[in-house]
Amino acid sequence: MNCGTGVLAREALDGHGHDGRAARWNPNLDTTRILRRLRAPSSYFIIFHRVENTREEVMPSPIVEKLQEEIQALEHELSHELPNELKRARALGDLSENAEYIMAKQRQDYVGARLAQLKKRLAELSLINLNNIPKDRVAFGSKVTLYDVDRGFEIEYKLVTSEESDVGKGLISTTSPIGRGLMGKKVGDVVTITTPNGKREFEIRSLQTIYD
Repeated sequence: MNCGTGVLAREALDGHGHDGRAARWNPNLDTTRILRRLRAPSSYFIIFHRVENTREEVMPSPIVEKLQEEIQALEHELSHELPNELKRARALGDLSENAEYIMAKQRQDYVGARLAQLKKRLAELSLINLNNIPKDRVAFGSKVTLYDVDRGFEIEYKLVTSEESDVGKGLISTTSPIGRGLMGKKVGDVVTITTPNGKREFEIRSLQTIYD
């Protein structure tokens, strides 16, 4: 992803901003080396913004890339393919009974709505800030071991984005009922969570954050 013209103020950037002041973004910087120096997870990348108090913001790059690819494909369809389809359909005559025209218009409406949804989600992901993730409480990226009080067994979950969630693999979204219920909790807490299958009570027995 092209970070464009941003600023950064981190001593970890080898000669850029050693005095704590913001340095201009240099597109020739080795971002892999920067990530290593900042000890950021390899599956993350940093987005630099021009703000008064510069901070590192991270998000799962495979998810961002997937969203961007879908956005690009839909934008191309909306601006090139669908207008051509609509033009051809209009040439067929009566639009009120023109199935091709109606289908193209419906597709146009769907693509527009989907684009708005994807761009909103991309903006939400850009706000995930490593500095705001607590070190001793459940948050995005945490791995938790829970004791299911009612069923009498332990279960492990990792809190991820909605795009990555896969309950069968123990990956739950931070926006899911269990994910929301666990956010901000710490080891030893007992939480009652309302799920589609009823209320469930969990004790948090262990926690591993993205810092561990």
